[in-house]
Amino acid sequence: MTDRVTGTAEDGTRLHRLLGGEPTAWLVRRARDRLEAGRPLTGTVTLADATVEQRRAVERLTGRPPRSGTSLSVSLPEVDRVLRESGAAPGGLAEAVALLTGPLRDRNRDRTDTASAWGRVRAAGRRRSGPRRTSRLAGVARRDRRRAPPSPFT
Repeated sequence: MTDRVTGTAEDGTRLHRLLGGEPTAWLVRRARDRLEAGRPLTGTVTLADATVEQRRAVERLTGRPPRSGTSLSVSLPEVDRVLRESGAAPGGLAEAVALLTGPLRDRNRDRTDTASAWGRVRAAGRRRSGPRRTSRLAGVARRDRRRAPPSPFT
C-alpha cells in the first residue's frame, strides 16, 4: 500500500517508524495542538518525566544523543528539518501530523463560527420576544397586582 501524500509505501513506513509509535505520540499531540491553535511550529516542546523509550525514540528521530535529566526537550524546527531531509514527510512536520492523526481543525475558525451561530440564535430570540410580547407580559403583571389581596405589611 502506498502513502497518500508521498506516494510510496517506503516513505509512509519511514514516517510511522520515526513518529508513529507510542513513544513519540506526545510530540505529535503537541505539534497538532499548536497547528490547530494557529500557532507556528517553532521553539521546543518538553516532556517532564520522559521514559527510556521516549528518549530513544527522540534520539532515533533527531540523531542526537540523549541528555541527562528527567525531562525531554525537542526542537520542532529540527524535527521538521529531519522529516523533510529524510523524505519521510517532504511537507515537514505539519504534513506528518496530518498524515498520522488525520485532518487538522482550525480551532480559531471553529470558535468564530460557534460565536456567530450563537449570535444568530440570540438575534432570532430577540425578534420573537420583541415589544409586543414584552408589553403583554407587563399587562399580565399589572393585572395580577390589581387582583392580589392587600398586604398586611403595607
